[in-house]
Amino acid sequence: MKEACRDARGVNFIENLFQDVRYGARVLAKKPAFTALTVVTLALGIGASTAIFSIVDAVLLRRLAYRDPDRLVVIWGAQIGQVGSSKVFDSYRDFEAWQHSSRSFDQLEALTWAFAGQTLSWRGKPQRVLAIPATQGIFSLLGVQAAAGRTFGAEDLKAGCTVVLSHRFWQDRLGSPTDAVGGSLTLDGRHCTVIGIMPSRFEFYPRDSDLWTLITPSSDFTLHPRNSLVGVFGRLRPGVSRATAQAELTVIHQRTAEELPAESWISQVVPVVYDLQSEFTWLAGRNLRNGLLLLSAAVGLVLLIACVKRSESHSGTRQGTAEGTCHSISARLGQSAPCPATAYREFFAIVARRWVRSVSGRGKRSVFSSCKPGRTTARQRCHGEFARAGVHHVLSSSDRGGVRPLSGLEGIPA
Repeated sequence: MKEACRDARGVNFIENLFQDVRYGARVLAKKPAFTALTVVTLALGIGASTAIFSIVDAVLLRRLAYRDPDRLVVIWGAQIGQVGSSKVFDSYRDFEAWQHSSRSFDQLEALTWAFAGQTLSWRGKPQRVLAIPATQGIFSLLGVQAAAGRTFGAEDLKAGCTVVLSHRFWQDRLGSPTDAVGGSLTLDGRHCTVIGIMPSRFEFYPRDSDLWTLITPSSDFTLHPRNSLVGVFGRLRPGVSRATAQAELTVIHQRTAEELPAESWISQVVPVVYDLQSEFTWLAGRNLRNGLLLLSAAVGLVLLIACVKRSESHSGTRQGTAEGTCHSISARLGQSAPCPATAYREFFAIVARRWVRSVSGRGKRSVFSSCKPGRTTARQRCHGEFARAGVHHVLSSSDRGGVRPLSGLEGIPA
């Protein structure tokens, strides 16, 4: 009864686990140099694999931290006949036409980093910055609010120059001034008003953007739309595929190109709609995706080679003692069978014992449940079944890890 209770509580499993741990510790303690080398090799391999996977997960696998990321897309231009191999900015004229006529998108916005840095003067200190011109709804498209102040609104279109600062720029370059929102700065000689500061977790390409400026009706983009280059980002309407949206944009683009001279560069490109999740890695570098995947595979291969080498080395150290171990098994069984046959029998005995424990330990009726003291007829029947199978040891989950021979011979300890 006591042993049955121990089985029901899983005590035997814990004892077996401790036995396995102690056995492993003894094996490792016998060869400290081999153990140290193995631990260091595996630690380096696992550490490198973890580091690379963290980068791959952050760049390639993790969902973008924007609203409805599965519906966000980016629209690039491609040379006619080179779709998929070339990606260029769109014209602001195309963006205006798409925003006005397209029915496949809930929202279309634009920004650009096609221009060089600008000079900013803050409290008399000039410095070079990366200012990104953007349309009014770029932050609402991404579903991100400002950490301080606000993002662009319709009222800013007629308010002159307004800017939103990145948290990194506000903290590292400006020194975290508490009165930044509502203050003014000079950007390429123009006086601009700071209306907000973005959260520290927010980032968009390019990641080193210092601030965003609003594209207004009086800006060069609006005055010279054919020669102004932008990247167009949008959110598809529910149920609209990228192929459907691309077909619609192509028709609108062709109408726009017909209004331009035949030699215009706009007539030599076509719009292509890409998923923003996959294209976000391209924005960070055209070869980044392939480089990360190749590096991840290389690190995994190195770890695999290290494991195989350690296994081969350990296997070589065991070959010298294989014969002695085999004779030891024969002595424990009290039989004179050849070593391979004896080891083979003990192996299947251990497998059978583990299987019986797993079944009986969950409260189910085991196939050996009738082989218990006090049930002579059932026990004789079990004995006959095992004898016909060529197995001479009955395994019981109540033997505390031992093997009880049917014939009364001494059992094999776990």
